[in-house]
Amino acid sequence: IRDVVQASEGHMYDQPELARQKIIEALGYVLLDGRCPRQYSLPVNGAPGRADLREFIDQGAWVVSTLYTYIALTGDTALLNERLGYHRLVDTGIAPAEGQDGTVLDHLIRIMGFLGRNRAPETGLLRALYGDWNDAVDGLGMTNEPGESFGSGVSVMASLQFYQNCREM
Repeated sequence: IRDVVQASEGHMYDQPELARQKIIEALGYVLLDGRCPRQYSLPVNGAPGRADLREFIDQGAWVVSTLYTYIALTGDTALLNERLGYHRLVDTGIAPAEGQDGTVLDHLIRIMGFLGRNRAPETGLLRALYGDWNDAVDGLGMTNEPGESFGSGVSVMASLQFYQNCREM
């Protein structure tokens, strides 16, 4: 999702309608809990597309920033009222969440909720989760702690972007 919205941002000046379409496409893959898959592919012959469902924390932050930039550049606040669906986790990956839809603004609010729920209580910084970048300052990756999927690592970059997203929202 991050790469799609970043590419959309690159086309906001010369092809704003295409950028709008790609933003809507990407937002349609947001999961019910507000998590954004790292990657998705479009359905083929009616079969769901494949998705990378590893929990990377930065995906949603890029979506919020891109929407903010799009509206600032185009003035197209009507985009916030567009209705689209969500996806849900299934055994084979993700599938459309039938009967579950919301506005673009609703999707942004869910994304912000996912990000906010993944802050380290000690610092307020976003947990890195399945982070793969170099700015994490403590203990990325998996953990051996019972009941925990990830280590205690946080991401300074994603945290700063999240707090910028709070201002943008």
